[in-house]
Amino acid sequence: MVISVFLVCFRCEEQCPEGYFGKNCRQKCTCKNSYACSFTDGRCTCKPGYYGKSCELSCPSDRYGVNCSNACQCVKSHTQSCEVADGTCTCLQGYTGIFCESVCPEGWYGRDCVNECTCQNGAVCDHVSGACTCATGYEGRSCEKACDEGSFGVNCASTCACRNGASCNRFTGECHCVSGFYGDRCDRECASGRFGVNCNSSCDCNLQNSAKCDSKTGLCLCVPGFKGIRCDEVSIVLLGAIVGQIEP
Repeated sequence: MVISVFLVCFRCEEQCPEGYFGKNCRQKCTCKNSYACSFTDGRCTCKPGYYGKSCELSCPSDRYGVNCSNACQCVKSHTQSCEVADGTCTCLQGYTGIFCESVCPEGWYGRDCVNECTCQNGAVCDHVSGACTCATGYEGRSCEKACDEGSFGVNCASTCACRNGASCNRFTGECHCVSGFYGDRCDRECASGRFGVNCNSSCDCNLQNSAKCDSKTGLCLCVPGFKGIRCDEVSIVLLGAIVGQIEP
């Protein structure tokens, strides 16, 4: 009888082969994402990131680790995924940091913030796509081009309203009048007796002998019979005509 018990124990000392369990190792394990299946009752020991009777379920998006017992620390709005095994955060484009807590530093964009922005002239670079938002007065993919003459504003989308050869400020659209004109659109000529930029200068002419002064240069435009810078000199031609009239 003692010998018989010894033989039975000897024959049952080996564990079931991997993937099997139970009496005489006749039952097949159903574990999917596990380290092992208990050779006695078939219970699954799940790998980190999985749970369920057969370890068939992946942890919810906000949990990770053994039996999904840990809460992910990733900033949800900046995160593509939290690794179910160890909680590693995979950031959305435009974000960085262990927990995806930071936007890309200025001048960089994209996945892991490894792409360098190409924006110029004070343009703002989108931290996600790298698209440039141009400062007023510039256009182009990288905002590398100043507005053409006659246009101004954001993306140079506005048309200048300046007249009479005035230049237009590419940032504000303000007109810079040439000499002889004034007004918001430089569409008004200087009044009599005024000339120059924005008509800020007074003509220095003898008003009795001058019809007006040139609105651009201030040059006195003398009436017939007078000359000189101020039109205060009698013309020789006129003097001769007068003498001829009084001779007998």
